[in-house]
Amino acid sequence: MEKAFLIAIFAILPFKSVIGAPSPIDLITQNSRQISQSRSPLFGDNYGAQVLSPSEMTDTLSFQTALALSTTNNPQLQAALYTIRLTQAESIQQSMSPNPELDIEVENFAGTGEFGGLGALESVISIGQQIEISGKRWKRIEAADYRTNLAIWDYRVKELEIYSAVTECYIQLIAAQNEIYMTEEILSLAENFRTNVEKRVSAGKLSPSALSRAEVEVMRTNMELKRTKRILEEKRIHMAALFGENKLSFSVISGELVSARPLPPVEKLTGLVENNPKLARWATERAYRNSILKLANASRIMDPIISAGFKNIQDTGDIAFSVGVSIPLPVFNRNEGSILKATESITQSNWEESSVRTQLQSELESAYILLIQLEDEILGYEKKLIPESELAYDIVSKDYTQGKFGFLEVLDAERMLFDIKHYYLDLLLEYNLAIAYVEILINEKLSGSYN
Repeated sequence: MEKAFLIAIFAILPFKSVIGAPSPIDLITQNSRQISQSRSPLFGDNYGAQVLSPSEMTDTLSFQTALALSTTNNPQLQAALYTIRLTQAESIQQSMSPNPELDIEVENFAGTGEFGGLGALESVISIGQQIEISGKRWKRIEAADYRTNLAIWDYRVKELEIYSAVTECYIQLIAAQNEIYMTEEILSLAENFRTNVEKRVSAGKLSPSALSRAEVEVMRTNMELKRTKRILEEKRIHMAALFGENKLSFSVISGELVSARPLPPVEKLTGLVENNPKLARWATERAYRNSILKLANASRIMDPIISAGFKNIQDTGDIAFSVGVSIPLPVFNRNEGSILKATESITQSNWEESSVRTQLQSELESAYILLIQLEDEILGYEKKLIPESELAYDIVSKDYTQGKFGFLEVLDAERMLFDIKHYYLDLLLEYNLAIAYVEILINEKLSGSYN
């Protein structure tokens, strides 16, 4: 009896795999490999050559080190990576076939007359198995695989967001560091001027009020220096947060802000927005939604449940095999709602993709216009304003010692030089941030010495 029962079980169990078909573990391995092989070109060829922990950092922070630390330790990026693992686990679950069902039925006992007691007992033991048809299982696996690929794209989007945050913070750190150097230079000029005024006051050539004014200028420049150092410390804390740390040990930022340079035509850059993962992900999104539609169409066809077992008749001691088929009738539910939803979702994806493309192109064109405007201003400062203001300060300072200019003229020349250099540094900061933003939009480097 037991042998016959086992034969019945194996006769109805479906095969769990198809020769040559990829297993869920193979799919997970393939998706994991995609993560390491499809990194954004913005990270450069040397990315990952040296991955340090924040505790192993040196006094000088390079852009590549900042990038490696952020992508390795950033909590948001690590959370996005676990989202991929969650979808991979779901892929395994979706690859499973339905479990068989054990059905035990006992009848004709504990009744009246000849059915009293257990004399007329009849028992039926059977195994039932839902047979998935129309390729539902492989369609589920396909949809789950696309979900994993979408999670990888979302990881790429988050990765680019972290890259953007690190780049912006790094550029601001360079600008703050340069402003400190510039303010220290201005402070040195103010202190030297105060020393000269002090000598002239001691010689009786100037009134003591001139020394007070010189002291005020030194104090004001000192306060400006402290403010700039405070801004630098705030940016350091922000950078540390991108590394998943509270504080960092670096004291110097390597690299310089780039000056204005020729740019590729905007038409060429506009076509490169297709490389942005926010837009590139939509090919996979459409494939995923199509797989959902195929699964919804397949679900219209009901899966039969085939059962087999044996029946034991107590009063005669006979055994009989039983076979059954159960097929749900699609009378009320033909899965029309799910099919319609999946169909409309595909149409919706086309509009969503178009919206993302339009937004990226619009942002790129706005950033390009800003770069052209900043380029004109930067070149004007480099070729005219800065050289002229430095020359004016040198002439006024030299003639002041000869009595040709007064005290106030020197202060005005010094302040003008400081203001022009400060505004020039602001222009460079804005220009470099705009360059970085364009690079992020097209997911491609335009080059930059801060890198």
